[in-house]
Amino acid sequence: MNIMREIESNIFKWNTMSRIRTVAILCSSFFAGILCALPQGEMASQDSAKIPRGSPRGASLGITTCALAETVTNAVSSNIVPDMATVDVMPGLTFEKLVGSLLKQQGYEVGNMRASSDYGVDIIINKDKERIAVQVKRSKNKIARKAISDAVAGMKYYNCTKAMVVTNSEFTEDAREFARGTECILIDRTILQQWLDSSKHAQSVAAFGTIGPTNN
Repeated sequence: MNIMREIESNIFKWNTMSRIRTVAILCSSFFAGILCALPQGEMASQDSAKIPRGSPRGASLGITTCALAETVTNAVSSNIVPDMATVDVMPGLTFEKLVGSLLKQQGYEVGNMRASSDYGVDIIINKDKERIAVQVKRSKNKIARKAISDAVAGMKYYNCTKAMVVTNSEFTEDAREFARGTECILIDRTILQQWLDSSKHAQSVAAFGTIGPTNN
């Protein structure tokens, strides 16, 4: 409910695409909650009518839930840069894909580790002579020291030169202190916002070109 109130308070500040994505997320979460909370064999509507899970109405609701949940992932796949409020309610895997996309825009080759046992590493990125092990953490809470420890361990396992942890949140002071000692790169909410803004600017330039003085 706190997430819903936060989104409602900000929804009129967003552009049209952001509103569409947010509504899709809210509807998806709402319907998913209904499906999970109701008894195994039936679904109750507002008028107390019982709808079996296998009925057309029950199946339709399940399909709608899946379709709406896929909207955010499709937005990332379509290179639509989301607002931070949308990032805050993304599924973890979608957030991972977003971070990978942002890193690609910065010139890195990106390899996703999801298909294997990741050993604390979600993404491995390469550029020039750098090979960086990246752990991605979407959370509403501050990120603790363990995330940095896992990323550093994964760095050594995958023979990387550096470790990085990316989050939409903040890091605890203990985590920051440990990162300084291990030279782990921390990307917190403030830096992530800068990445998003830079990506939006790059898309704008690509679509409309730079605006500057003309020679007559």
